[in-house]
Parts: sequence; structure tokens; C-alpha cells
Amino acid sequence: MYTATDIRNVEFSKNMGGYKAVEVDAFVESCADTVEALTAEKDALNKKLAILADSLMEYRRDEDSIRSALLSAQRMGDSIVKEANEKAEQITAAANAEAAAIVENAKKDIVSYENELERVKKEVSDFKASVLTLYKEHLALLKRVPEYQAPVQTEAPAPQEVAPVVVEPEQPEAAEEPAPSAPAQPRSKFANLKFGENYSLDNDDDE
Repeated sequence: MYTATDIRNVEFSKNMGGYKAVEVDAFVESCADTVEALTAEKDALNKKLAILADSLMEYRRDEDSIRSALLSAQRMGDSIVKEANEKAEQITAAANAEAAAIVENAKKDIVSYENELERVKKEVSDFKASVLTLYKEHLALLKRVPEYQAPVQTEAPAPQEVAPVVVEPEQPEAAEEPAPSAPAQPRSKFANLKFGENYSLDNDDDE
């Protein structure tokens, strides 16, 4: 392969009746310029090709890195989704268990409250019955108390003559201690109760 320098330095043998030297030299110079231009363009293209090759290699390395990053991201995403699903299942199971426990405790509390209500109702009923029984006993005791009878007025007897009595001087005697008075009777707590003549114990039972 000839270079532009080789073409410029070429020498032809001279012969009678040959081509004009000036025209040959001009053509040779033109060919040398063309070859030189093509060689420079080739060098430029080779440099660009080398740059493109380096860029392609870099892009390929980046592509591998991007592919690895995508694969890692996909694996991480799958792991995160799996972990999130497991966590959601655990939370759901815990929430369901807690809700079931709350419902069960609520049912037990309702049963306990109902039993307590029945117990209170029974105590109230028993208390009412005991009060009515005590009230009936007090009424029976009051009925046994005798009613007040006014004393009967009688005529006073005629005065009789009395013989005079001689009074002898009395001898001083030791002062007698006064007899102890009878203890005061306690006032009944039912003394203020008043009942009508038509009062009946059956009226209380109806109430």
C-alpha cells in the first residue's frame, strides 16, 4: 500500500516520445493529496471507532451493572413483598385473636352481670318479704295491746259520824327513806302509728 510520500517520491524512467513530465508530476501530486486526505480521514475514523468501542464497552459494563442492580432490586422487592405479606398475616391473625378474646370476655361479662342482676333482684325480693313479715308481726303485736276503757262513775257513799280521836304526841322516829320509784317504761317506737278502723293487713299484701 502506497502512502502519499511514496507517490510523491516515485520516479519514472524517461523514454523518447513519453508523457509530459509536468502533467505526470501534477497528476502524481493530486493522487498524493487524495491519498493523504483519505489516510487522515481513516485515522480520524479509527480514533472515533476506538472511542465508540470504549463507549460501547463502558455501556456494556453499565448495562451489566444496571442488570445486576435491577436483579438485586427485584430480589429485594420480592423479599419486601413477602415480608410485608407475612407481617400482614401476623397482624391480621393477632387482630382476629384479640377480637375473639374481647368478644369472649364481653360474653363472660354479660353473663356475670346478668347473674349479679338476678342476685340483686333476689336480695331485694327477700328484703321486701322480710320487711313485710316484720311489719305483719308488729301489727299483730299492736292488735294485742288492750284499748283504753273509761272508768265507770259511781255515787259517793253518805258520810258517817266519826268518834273523836285523841292524838298522842308522836315520838320522833328515824326518817324513812323514800321508796324507789318504778323505772320508766320505754316508749314504744310504734306509739305514733295510727290505723283506721277499717285497716286490714291484706292492704299491705296488695301493695
